[in-house]
Amino acid sequence: MNPGDNLNRDIKTEKANSFYKKFFLFAAFWNVGAGLLGVVSLAFNIKLFYNVVDYSADYLFKIHYYNFWLFILIMGIGFYFVSRDVRQNYAMAIVGVLGKTAAVGVWLYYYFLGQATYMVLVAGAGDMLLVLVFIVYLSFTLKNYKNPSTLNQKYQL
Repeated sequence: MNPGDNLNRDIKTEKANSFYKKFFLFAAFWNVGAGLLGVVSLAFNIKLFYNVVDYSADYLFKIHYYNFWLFILIMGIGFYFVSRDVRQNYAMAIVGVLGKTAAVGVWLYYYFLGQATYMVLVAGAGDMLLVLVFIVYLSFTLKNYKNPSTLNQKYQL
């Protein structure tokens, strides 16, 4: 193996780390923004996503509604922590793949029933783009950090 190969691989890895840090920071803003929008305005959100104008929500609906959007917001905080150290916090990407795929599945179901607006397609497309990059990131971490003892090699606490 040529000594320059290690240097080239290290440069590629650092570029990828820089990209993923920015990507997870974007994912954090995406989720925190969506979560705040959902938590701040139930009426606006219900109109935007489901075209329901005069909905009188009972307390059980409100509990589930706010819990959903708080979970989205908290996932955004988790993505922020991944952006701080993309080598250590990869499990949050797994949670992102599962959670976003499930949410998009539910949104599509209701869209095709005619009970949701095009906005679920917009939000779902954004989430699925994030899912695709999460999967590429997980592949990257598996390939580059197979040995757990090397995960935090450069960033010793």
